[in-house]
Amino acid sequence: MKKKITLLLFLSFSLAQTLLFESFNIDDIEEAAGWSFIPDPDEYEPQTGEWQINSWETDFNNDPPSATYYWAPSMWETFDNPYEEHYMYSPIINVESETNVIVRFQIALDGYPSPEGHYNGMNVWYNSDGDDWIKVLNYEISSASGSTVDIYPRTESFYASIEQTLQLRWETYGTNSYYIDAWHIDNVRVDVIPSIQQNGSATIFSNNTDDSQKAIQGDIVSLEFTVPEPLAPGSPFVLINSTEASITNPSGLDMLPNILFPMMQPMALLHFLLILLRKMAFQVPLVETQPMARMYLLT
Repeated sequence: MKKKITLLLFLSFSLAQTLLFESFNIDDIEEAAGWSFIPDPDEYEPQTGEWQINSWETDFNNDPPSATYYWAPSMWETFDNPYEEHYMYSPIINVESETNVIVRFQIALDGYPSPEGHYNGMNVWYNSDGDDWIKVLNYEISSASGSTVDIYPRTESFYASIEQTLQLRWETYGTNSYYIDAWHIDNVRVDVIPSIQQNGSATIFSNNTDDSQKAIQGDIVSLEFTVPEPLAPGSPFVLINSTEASITNPSGLDMLPNILFPMMQPMALLHFLLILLRKMAFQVPLVETQPMARMYLLT
């Protein structure tokens, strides 16, 4: 006897928005709501560098002011000035539901000749929903030859999933900050990864002749949705249970990926992975989500 599967799809989509943007166009960190240097630089151990707001324009601080970890007042030719856990914290960002975000910021290192044995670095962390801090990026420079290591301004990014809160922090550490000139952090932004705009839902159905909400092996299962804006060539890319789906574009922004219904076990899950790209010269993900359709076996 043939068995049919009922198709139910549960999706949660949110509109694009910027949750945080900070250009540090200020004179003091206290002027940036919720931002802080912890511990206060006045409480640092002697002879280390310090966090500050820096307005000196250089090839590395090319959009001043920036949040800067400056080398002074450390001293040269000594290993007696190690430092760590010199942090810059962002404000806590609040959301009302599960949200995927992209974090972007500009970073640069104005280097300085470093003798053998010395190193200086920076860690980037985030905290989601008050859980443990997660280190996502690390930069560490050293040079046995005494040469200078520079990092010219560039934008870094990473993704995070949150349900209630998100906080960021940057940590400097090393053997002696004398052997750098400055780290610069600027233009920090956190954006919700925008997703399919269809009142929080999409439609899943099959070509089953008896009931479009059921499927048996050999039926074609389709996921119909509308994207909020034109997409880049080759987008969307859709996997259904790890198999690339064929895509049709009935009209405008409407998308219709479909796949031949596979043999599945009772109570299995049908996974959809959608990757959409904006129609821009610099393509950034429009959505990365994994909606699931739960399969109920009917006899």
